Amino acid sequence: MNYLAHLFLAGNNHGKILGALLEDYIRGGIENEKNRTLPEDVKAGLRLHRHIDTFTDTDPTVGKIKQKFYTPFGKYSGVIVDVLLDHFVQKHWDLYAQEPFSDFRSRIYQSLTTQYTELHPLPLKKLIASMVEHDWLQNYLYFWGLEKAMSSLNRRVHGVDLVESVSVFKNHYEEIEADFLEYFPRLIASTTNELP
Repeated sequence: MNYLAHLFLAGNNHGKILGALLEDYIRGGIENEKNRTLPEDVKAGLRLHRHIDTFTDTDPTVGKIKQKFYTPFGKYSGVIVDVLLDHFVQKHWDLYAQEPFSDFRSRIYQSLTTQYTELHPLPLKKLIASMVEHDWLQNYLYFWGLEKAMSSLNRRVHGVDLVESVSVFKNHYEEIEADFLEYFPRLIASTTNELP
Protein backbone atom coordinates (compact mmCIF):
# COMPACT_ATOMS: atom_id res chain seq x y z
CA MET A 1 0.00 0.00 0.00
CA ASN A 2 1.04 3.57 -0.53
CA TYR A 3 0.90 6.68 1.65
CA LEU A 4 -2.87 7.00 2.12
CA ALA A 5 -3.44 3.46 3.38
CA HIS A 6 -0.41 3.60 5.69
CA LEU A 7 -1.52 6.93 7.17
CA PHE A 8 -5.13 5.77 7.58
CA LEU A 9 -4.06 2.63 9.43
CA ALA A 10 -1.75 4.66 11.70
CA GLY A 11 -4.80 6.03 13.48
CA ASN A 12 -4.60 9.16 15.65
CA ASN A 13 -1.15 8.69 17.18
CA HIS A 14 1.41 11.26 15.98
CA GLY A 15 4.30 8.82 16.35
CA LYS A 16 2.56 6.12 14.33
CA ILE A 17 1.68 8.70 11.68
CA LEU A 18 5.35 9.65 11.37
CA GLY A 19 6.38 5.97 11.42
CA ALA A 20 4.01 5.33 8.51
CA LEU A 21 6.26 7.50 6.32
CA LEU A 22 9.62 7.31 8.13
CA GLU A 23 9.88 3.55 7.50
CA ASP A 24 10.92 4.23 3.91
CA TYR A 25 14.01 6.03 5.28
CA ILE A 26 14.95 3.56 8.03
CA ARG A 27 17.56 0.87 7.45
CA GLY A 28 17.97 -2.27 9.52
CA GLY A 29 16.06 -3.54 12.51
CA ILE A 30 13.82 -1.23 14.48
CA GLU A 31 15.73 -2.01 17.67
CA ASN A 32 19.22 -1.76 16.17
CA GLU A 33 21.69 0.72 17.61
CA LYS A 34 20.77 3.53 15.22
CA ASN A 35 16.98 3.19 15.59
CA ARG A 36 16.40 2.07 19.17
CA THR A 37 16.43 5.62 20.54
CA LEU A 38 13.39 6.56 18.49
CA PRO A 39 10.24 7.21 20.56
CA GLU A 40 8.21 4.06 21.20
CA ASP A 41 5.16 5.29 19.30
CA VAL A 42 7.32 6.04 16.25
CA LYS A 43 8.76 2.52 16.47
CA ALA A 44 5.19 1.19 16.68
CA GLY A 45 4.48 3.06 13.44
CA LEU A 46 7.54 1.50 11.82
CA ARG A 47 6.38 -1.98 12.89
CA LEU A 48 2.90 -1.24 11.54
CA HIS A 49 4.34 -0.12 8.21
CA ARG A 50 6.39 -3.31 7.92
CA HIS A 51 3.38 -5.44 8.82
CA ILE A 52 1.23 -3.74 6.15
CA ASP A 53 3.94 -4.23 3.53
CA THR A 54 4.46 -7.91 4.40
CA PHE A 55 0.73 -8.63 4.49
CA THR A 56 0.17 -6.89 1.16
CA ASP A 57 3.21 -8.36 -0.58
CA THR A 58 2.17 -11.91 0.33
CA ASP A 59 -1.59 -11.56 -0.15
CA PRO A 60 -2.93 -13.73 -3.02
CA THR A 61 -5.64 -11.23 -3.97
CA VAL A 62 -3.08 -8.46 -4.33
CA GLY A 63 -0.88 -10.91 -6.24
CA LYS A 64 -3.74 -11.41 -8.68
CA ILE A 65 -3.97 -7.64 -9.20
CA LYS A 66 -0.20 -7.38 -9.75
CA GLN A 67 -0.39 -9.98 -12.52
CA LYS A 68 -2.43 -7.55 -14.61
CA PHE A 69 0.54 -5.18 -14.63
CA TYR A 70 3.43 -7.65 -14.70
CA THR A 71 3.76 -8.17 -18.47
CA PRO A 72 4.08 -4.49 -19.39
CA PHE A 73 5.79 -3.28 -16.20
CA GLY A 74 7.64 -6.28 -14.75
CA LYS A 75 9.25 -5.73 -11.36
CA TYR A 76 7.50 -2.37 -11.01
CA SER A 77 4.04 -3.97 -10.84
CA GLY A 78 4.13 -3.99 -7.02
CA VAL A 79 4.90 -0.28 -6.78
CA ILE A 80 2.19 0.47 -9.33
CA VAL A 81 -0.44 -1.52 -7.44
CA ASP A 82 0.53 0.10 -4.12
CA VAL A 83 -0.26 3.53 -5.58
CA LEU A 84 -3.40 2.47 -7.43
CA LEU A 85 -4.97 0.80 -4.39
CA ASP A 86 -4.83 4.13 -2.55
CA HIS A 87 -7.40 5.30 -5.12
CA PHE A 88 -9.87 2.79 -3.70
CA VAL A 89 -9.03 3.66 -0.10
CA GLN A 90 -10.09 7.21 -0.97
CA LYS A 91 -13.10 6.18 -3.08
CA HIS A 92 -14.49 3.83 -0.42
CA TRP A 93 -13.39 5.91 2.57
CA ASP A 94 -16.83 5.90 4.20
CA LEU A 95 -16.84 2.08 4.34
CA TYR A 96 -13.79 2.03 6.61
CA ALA A 97 -13.55 5.34 8.46
CA GLN A 98 -15.78 7.24 10.86
CA GLU A 99 -13.84 10.47 10.34
CA PRO A 100 -14.73 12.47 7.21
CA PHE A 101 -11.92 12.36 4.67
CA SER A 102 -11.45 16.14 4.67
CA ASP A 103 -10.95 16.08 8.47
CA PHE A 104 -8.55 13.14 8.21
CA ARG A 105 -6.53 14.87 5.51
CA SER A 106 -6.23 18.09 7.52
CA ARG A 107 -5.29 16.18 10.67
CA ILE A 108 -2.60 14.15 8.89
CA TYR A 109 -1.06 17.17 7.19
CA GLN A 110 -1.07 19.04 10.52
CA SER A 111 0.58 16.12 12.31
CA LEU A 112 3.26 15.61 9.67
CA THR A 113 4.20 19.30 9.60
CA THR A 114 4.18 19.99 13.36
CA GLN A 115 4.96 16.78 15.27
CA TYR A 116 8.34 15.03 15.62
CA THR A 117 9.76 17.25 12.88
CA GLU A 118 13.23 16.94 14.43
CA LEU A 119 13.18 13.26 13.38
CA HIS A 120 12.49 13.99 9.69
CA PRO A 121 15.44 13.28 7.41
CA LEU A 122 15.79 15.88 4.65
CA PRO A 123 14.24 13.69 1.91
CA LEU A 124 11.18 13.10 4.13
CA LYS A 125 10.87 16.84 4.83
CA LYS A 126 10.79 17.44 1.07
CA LEU A 127 8.26 14.66 0.53
CA ILE A 128 5.93 16.00 3.24
CA ALA A 129 6.19 19.56 1.88
CA SER A 130 5.24 18.34 -1.60
CA MET A 131 2.48 16.08 -0.24
CA VAL A 132 0.85 18.99 1.57
CA GLU A 133 1.41 21.59 -1.16
CA HIS A 134 0.01 19.37 -3.92
CA ASP A 135 -2.57 17.57 -1.74
CA TRP A 136 -1.47 14.05 -2.69
CA LEU A 137 -3.96 12.33 -0.39
CA GLN A 138 -6.95 13.96 -2.10
CA ASN A 139 -5.56 13.51 -5.60
CA TYR A 140 -5.42 9.70 -5.43
CA LEU A 141 -9.15 9.82 -6.16
CA TYR A 142 -8.60 11.15 -9.68
CA PHE A 143 -7.03 9.46 -12.68
CA TRP A 144 -4.99 12.61 -13.34
CA GLY A 145 -3.72 12.42 -9.76
CA LEU A 146 -2.66 8.82 -10.28
CA GLU A 147 -0.94 9.80 -13.53
CA LYS A 148 0.90 12.58 -11.69
CA ALA A 149 2.03 10.12 -9.00
CA MET A 150 3.25 7.69 -11.67
CA SER A 151 5.05 10.49 -13.51
CA SER A 152 6.88 11.31 -10.30
CA LEU A 153 7.85 7.65 -9.86
CA ASN A 154 9.19 7.59 -13.42
CA ARG A 155 12.23 9.48 -12.15
CA ARG A 156 13.30 6.36 -10.24
CA VAL A 157 12.65 3.66 -12.84
CA HIS A 158 14.20 2.69 -16.15
CA GLY A 159 12.81 1.28 -19.37
CA VAL A 160 9.08 1.76 -18.72
CA ASP A 161 6.62 4.64 -18.47
CA LEU A 162 4.59 4.08 -15.32
CA VAL A 163 1.99 6.65 -16.43
CA GLU A 164 0.80 4.03 -18.93
CA SER A 165 -0.22 1.82 -15.99
CA VAL A 166 -3.22 4.09 -15.41
CA SER A 167 -4.64 2.95 -18.78
CA VAL A 168 -4.23 -0.69 -17.72
CA PHE A 169 -5.93 0.24 -14.44
CA LYS A 170 -8.89 1.76 -16.29
CA ASN A 171 -9.23 -1.36 -18.46
CA HIS A 172 -9.46 -3.64 -15.38
CA TYR A 173 -11.07 -1.13 -13.03
CA GLU A 174 -14.13 -3.08 -11.85
CA GLU A 175 -12.20 -6.29 -11.32
CA ILE A 176 -9.44 -4.55 -9.37
CA GLU A 177 -12.04 -2.68 -7.32
CA ALA A 178 -13.76 -5.97 -6.39
CA ASP A 179 -10.40 -7.45 -5.39
CA PHE A 180 -9.62 -4.39 -3.28
CA LEU A 181 -12.97 -4.64 -1.49
CA GLU A 182 -12.16 -8.27 -0.63
CA TYR A 183 -8.58 -7.54 0.46
CA PHE A 184 -8.71 -4.28 2.40
CA PRO A 185 -11.00 -5.39 5.26
CA ARG A 186 -8.63 -8.32 5.85
CA LEU A 187 -5.68 -5.93 6.01
CA ILE A 188 -7.51 -3.74 8.52
CA ALA A 189 -8.37 -6.79 10.64
CA SER A 190 -4.76 -7.97 10.55
CA THR A 191 -3.52 -4.66 11.95
CA THR A 192 -6.03 -4.91 14.77
CA ASN A 193 -5.49 -8.58 15.55
CA GLU A 194 -1.77 -9.08 15.05
CA LEU A 195 -0.13 -5.91 16.33
CA PRO A 196 0.14 -4.70 19.93
